[in-house]
Amino acid sequence: MQNEYQGSERRKYRRVLFTPDRIVEGVVVFETADKEHSLKIADISVGGLRFMLKRGATGTIKMGDICFLRRIVGQLDVHFQQAPEIEIRWIMDVPAFQFVMIGGEFKNLSDQAADQLEHLVNAELARLADQG
Repeated sequence: MQNEYQGSERRKYRRVLFTPDRIVEGVVVFETADKEHSLKIADISVGGLRFMLKRGATGTIKMGDICFLRRIVGQLDVHFQQAPEIEIRWIMDVPAFQFVMIGGEFKNLSDQAADQLEHLVNAELARLADQG
């Protein structure tokens, strides 16, 4: 049987995955609330990102929600002049897993924010290559 899964070949943009020991969080604010939330980033590209939340911490997050990425903090430090808009595209909530995965797609991304994200991904991929 031929493997039909194309994996990263289906992706338009290169992405970087963060290991669980790498502390990288996105500070976001949801369209419906002013309160900031720090969410662990599992991976990121110019196209979007994936958050990991502990089970029970997802609150009322649902597909289609809009949030804005104000900054990336932790072992990375990225501040955006205009916070990129993220649309929640999928939620993977499997009871056997310790974490809930939430996938978001960047929408209406400014050229400056796209450049910042591309630089972040390229720098992290280069750092990983140097370690390998």
